[in-house]
Amino acid sequence: MGVKMNSKYVGEQTVKNVHGPSKSEITTTAPVDVGGTGRYFSPTDLLACSLGCCALTTMGKLADKIGCNFEGSSVEVEKHIVEGPRRVGKLSADFKLSPKCTKEQREALEEAAYTCPVALTLKETVKLDFRFSYST
Repeated sequence: MGVKMNSKYVGEQTVKNVHGPSKSEITTTAPVDVGGTGRYFSPTDLLACSLGCCALTTMGKLADKIGCNFEGSSVEVEKHIVEGPRRVGKLSADFKLSPKCTKEQREALEEAAYTCPVALTLKETVKLDFRFSYST
């Protein structure tokens, strides 16, 4: 069974989105560079955010399994738009990961980032550039 989301256009290039199971809401709008207000995430911003959230979730799940304290790890994703046709051409992800893991655990976590469902979905059409660092 799939998960349903409902979206409703409310004017001014703005869409209200409701997650079926939880009823949580996200509003999107067109970015300023295409005539939108930029007041909320754009749909392509959510794509970039989805990659970061998915990678951290997948890595966190593995960290729990292998006994690595992953809390406090973060990622900053930068979206690069290309033209002809206009689309996301590249997503750069800069991971700042917990230094509390062994070298072997870190290697496994870095590999896991590339196996999250969003990364696997995008990898054939969007260049994914992941960088990893460990804060001290």
